[in-house]
Amino acid sequence: MGCCICALSGRGHSVLTGDSKLISARTGRLAKLWPRAFYAARFAAAASLSPFLVLRYQALGLSGQQIGVLTGLPPLMMLVGASFWGALADAAKQHQRLFRLSILAVMAFAVLLARAAQFWMLLPVIALFAFCGTPITPLMDNSVLEWLGDHRERYGKVRLWGAIGWGVAAPVVGRLAERFGLDVSFYGYLFFMALALLVSLRLPIAQASIGRKWGQGLRSIARDGRWLQFLFVALMGGTTLAVVQNYLFLYMDSLGARSSVMGLALSVATLGEVVVFWLSERMVRGLGRRGLLMLALGALAVRVMAYSLIRVPWLVLPVQLLHGLCFSAMWVASVGLASEIAPEGMGATAQGLLTSVFFGLGGAIGGLGGGMIYGRLGFAVVFRLAAAFAILGLAVFALGSKGVARGRP
Repeated sequence: MGCCICALSGRGHSVLTGDSKLISARTGRLAKLWPRAFYAARFAAAASLSPFLVLRYQALGLSGQQIGVLTGLPPLMMLVGASFWGALADAAKQHQRLFRLSILAVMAFAVLLARAAQFWMLLPVIALFAFCGTPITPLMDNSVLEWLGDHRERYGKVRLWGAIGWGVAAPVVGRLAERFGLDVSFYGYLFFMALALLVSLRLPIAQASIGRKWGQGLRSIARDGRWLQFLFVALMGGTTLAVVQNYLFLYMDSLGARSSVMGLALSVATLGEVVVFWLSERMVRGLGRRGLLMLALGALAVRVMAYSLIRVPWLVLPVQLLHGLCFSAMWVASVGLASEIAPEGMGATAQGLLTSVFFGLGGAIGGLGGGMIYGRLGFAVVFRLAAAFAILGLAVFALGSKGVARGRP
């Protein structure tokens, strides 16, 4: 991740140093609104569609194994797409154009996804939908980090607007889906992505590298035991969270929950996410990044184990309050640790690898593996195994942290 202070765009928008002058004097306060507005629209779109896709798969009569394949495809596309789009953007120096074309592409594939009704039709559409959407958030995140310059610790307070957008859209779309059917989720997605596209016209997307020095970073990491341990822990956390994201709604549906209750569950989770993002700077100071990551893993184990014991849908709501500790705290701590132990000059490589392992590989294992286990053994077993993954990650990280405290790498 770049820490330099760079130009926002070719229109004379320069980034200034100082607590009160992080953006250009020309755009003033208005420039601060565009990144926040984009995050809000982008994640409102995600909340409108992604939690309801698995319900649509079930409504189409797909088996548990088929659902697992479809939910495992997007993170696999993230693994492949992150490097591809990053290399293309760097070679062509067209980051901003690629950013907007990606938004248009996912909107087009969302329309095709709404029309696909058979498993073999859904496979290529969902793969291309995920592949084309891969560069949107990394390009935005990278631009915000460079926009903040030496004040990157404020990233959480910008990123929380994505959580707000998610929390506002989820119950509204859930209520509408309950009344008018699951197709509403596609309309909601297209509406919010159209807003994101309009906002993107005002966003200066940085021409920084994404995925640069990938091979060199892998070679350096392969020689550093701290990295292998850290990535293993990230994999355990990402896999566990993927199980929750992909199968919680399906589990609630099996318990008889209405779509409105599912939407409310997302809002409750988002409330916890916003609070922890806002307080993350203080939490890092008090617990340290390692302590915060261990707290997040412990909370995640408790959360998924609690799901396996629930038999009344509304009891999911209080458990959802743990989402802030489980995701926001884990992500803030992980990003900080990746930067802390990254080889010199490889900060971007470190963050890209963390994202690929956490959301890509972890998401694929959680989605595909969860679907296979759910189809054979049921939801309770899926969540209990996910809890075991979180506990394993916590144990490995705790033992490794003792070694670091004693001065061993």
